[in-house]
Amino acid sequence: MLCFAFAYLFVQVVRYEDPATRHIAWGSVLNSAICFTLAAIAVGLYSGSVLRCRGRVKIVIPCALAAVTVLGLYIAQFFMLDRSFYSFGSSAFAALAVRILVVVFPSIAVYLLLRFAHA
Repeated sequence: MLCFAFAYLFVQVVRYEDPATRHIAWGSVLNSAICFTLAAIAVGLYSGSVLRCRGRVKIVIPCALAAVTVLGLYIAQFFMLDRSFYSFGSSAFAALAVRILVVVFPSIAVYLLLRFAHA
């Protein structure tokens, strides 16, 4: 829960470079990524702590839930912005790479934290 509380420290007003195209500044991209990542890690660690399963299931399910949390946040953002995403940078590839990294990183962090906690 502490991890999730820290997510709110990073939430700031989204700063636009171009409001008409919803192009946001890199600082806002970083703030959103940190917030999404910390929220996903909190969900993954919480679910890992309440599961009574053994073996890989106790690690795989929290990692999957961490990724699903970020995807859910992106879906919420998509609908809140009238079926579009914030844009940042001029490269669609870079935007996709950043979004994929934000989805994958929390799962890796949850995996490592749970793995070493049970070692």
